[in-house]
Amino acid sequence: MKKPFLAIFLIFLVFATGCITDFSQTNVKITTPQEESHIRCIENFDVTNFLGENWINHTLKRIYLAQTPNGGFTEIVDTVTPDILSTYYFTKALTLLNQNPYNKAQTIKWLHEEEKTFFKNSTKTNINNFLRLYFGVMSLSLLNETPSNREDIINLILSYKRENGSFIDEDNTDITEKALEMLSALGYNVAELNDTKIYVLNKWSDLTPPNVDDFASVVKYISMFNMYTNMLQILGIDYRNLKDYDQKRFPLIWISQNPSFLLENPPPLFLITPILEALKKEDLLTEDIKSATSRIIMDMKLWDGGFNLFGLDYGEPQGTYYAVEALVLIEKTPDKDTIKFIHERETPLGGFIFCYQSFGDPLSTYMAVHTSKLLGGEINETKIKNYLSRAVYYRKPYSTDEPAPLYFVYLTYKELGITIDEEIYNYIRNETARLFNLYLTEKTDNIVEDGSWISLIKLGKEVGVVLDDKTKKYLIDKILSQRNSDGAFGRHSGNMYKKLLYTSYAVLLLEELGYKYHDDKTIEFLLNSQINGGWGAPDLYTTYQVIRALRVMEVCPKDVDGLLKFLKRVQYPYGGFNFYEEQEDAHGGLYETYLALRILELLSSS
Repeated sequence: MKKPFLAIFLIFLVFATGCITDFSQTNVKITTPQEESHIRCIENFDVTNFLGENWINHTLKRIYLAQTPNGGFTEIVDTVTPDILSTYYFTKALTLLNQNPYNKAQTIKWLHEEEKTFFKNSTKTNINNFLRLYFGVMSLSLLNETPSNREDIINLILSYKRENGSFIDEDNTDITEKALEMLSALGYNVAELNDTKIYVLNKWSDLTPPNVDDFASVVKYISMFNMYTNMLQILGIDYRNLKDYDQKRFPLIWISQNPSFLLENPPPLFLITPILEALKKEDLLTEDIKSATSRIIMDMKLWDGGFNLFGLDYGEPQGTYYAVEALVLIEKTPDKDTIKFIHERETPLGGFIFCYQSFGDPLSTYMAVHTSKLLGGEINETKIKNYLSRAVYYRKPYSTDEPAPLYFVYLTYKELGITIDEEIYNYIRNETARLFNLYLTEKTDNIVEDGSWISLIKLGKEVGVVLDDKTKKYLIDKILSQRNSDGAFGRHSGNMYKKLLYTSYAVLLLEELGYKYHDDKTIEFLLNSQINGGWGAPDLYTTYQVIRALRVMEVCPKDVDGLLKFLKRVQYPYGGFNFYEEQEDAHGGLYETYLALRILELLSSS
């Protein structure tokens, strides 16, 4: 398929809640009793060989990184494409620890590719072009590399210089210090920037020490002191010989003698580091200051080993870098889990990913658990159990009137072999009964168009909330009445995606209701709709539903080899599967990966 179809996404969103099946597994060949077939479509299938060990490792890493602070999982995000902000801060942190990225060569290669466009496309983060340039140039410098287009970059940096010698970016922010850092790293003779010298000297002259009774002002002042002294040193000026040096230094002497103020009013991470730098520069970094800093930093460490500059509950690159630098300045080695946190965010393409965390959701949590177990990954059951105990009652972001999220929670308990508390079990039973009443009252007319019915009936069977024979017959008759003359089901107005899905849902619903449906026209319709190996666009969701329907009717696809080739075409090399071929900006998703692995299970099981 050469172009994406909007219809695919619409169908994906409308029907995404009805796709989970309830099977326990010990290996890839186990299926649910409801979907067992007496025939196997592929014999002696080696899933590991088909998927590849590197792909499995990449996928497991991405799933691991998708676990959120609340214990559940979110959709696996793009952990493949490097991000320049993250690459700079994580590389700088490793440099402070005398380490390099594990994939240093790939990181350098990526940076050199990105410098061709002055790093403008190197991140999706909302930062301006100057900062992208700064992070790129300084990342290369940290790796002892020089940009290939050095002269062009120098000219670009100089274009930010104003008449008064300052450097101002697109957001009208003074970026003189960063400009001087870059120019110095590029080997430019910054001593020639006389107007910039005058500008910085004037700023230094205007720097007025605050009253030490105002601790917040002292902290801000020391940060400014550190910035201006750094710039003066880059420009080759010895600030210690300048007028008022002793007076300007006094707040640093005061804070070095009053470390209790740090503990009582811990500054944010981005201010702790310049304070320590300034104190060390002035030989004022006392043991008491080091001790106070150590306590502050360790109190800020998060569950994943990282640190967050913005007060959130997961590690990110800037906060982690500032914490590492602070620890190094006080001659402490960061804990192993912090160093592990950094290295785990390296991408297979070089560089580092941008850290992202959200709240877990029932669908992603079940799929992450199942997929990880299927591929041999490790699961933190304690954290997930804590998540489930809350998610059973608050199934965000889904509505409580949707059956699938409740079913996902139940399946995750079952998948992990966790005993469900009596109170939670009774709640699930009562909710299932409520949902049956709701669906039987409001959602029977279009039953074959709503895959949520499948999850609801399956959940009912699991917890002992079952339909009586009269209600089952009513629903079976309702479904069969929506069968069309060509063997397809539902009102689809010729839309092939809907036609395939409604037909698949109908077959699966009849199976769940105890009606063994086996119709030649329906089978022929589904078999003959296979295109380019799959169904629909072809896409994984439509293909999965059709395969499910065929398997409960004990039928295999006509072109199994073509189907396997389709799966290989949508397999993303660095973990996960894409929804359909040639999908733009796709890097393999958890949902799609689950669908692909379920298709493989259904083909190889008997």
